[in-house]
Amino acid sequence: INVPASVVISDLNVEVDITHSWKGDLIIELTSPEGTTVTLHNRSGSSTDNVQTTYDSVTTPDGPGSMADFDGENALGDWTLSVEDEAGSDTGDLNSWTLFVDVNVPCETGNSGLIFEDGFEDGEIRFWLWHLFADGFENGDTAAWTTSF
Repeated sequence: INVPASVVISDLNVEVDITHSWKGDLIIELTSPEGTTVTLHNRSGSSTDNVQTTYDSVTTPDGPGSMADFDGENALGDWTLSVEDEAGSDTGDLNSWTLFVDVNVPCETGNSGLIFEDGFEDGEIRFWLWHLFADGFENGDTAAWTTSF
């Protein structure tokens, strides 16, 4: 997935949808544009089927690494999800995966382009939590970059 925005990550989640008849065969890794790699799934789950979850908010990565390893990195660039099947007899498909990126965008006080909510007045906010949206920034919207196969 290519993230087209140069922003600093404050929190990252990745949703994975993989159908596979023996998920204990799989190693799944996420690598950032800066080269940080986190092992999301490391042959856990034995003979159960499929990996369909969101790492960090629903499922903790098996490791090595954690989703917090991406915090503070720039999201700009190509993100890679690697899926390795360590056994030969079962098969599966990577159906889709989605990155959810939360960022803290520094705001200048007195900027008339900002909309303050919840009783905040101009000059009271130094940082505003935004969710990165595929077509720009929009406060309060959840968004992501996604790839489906």
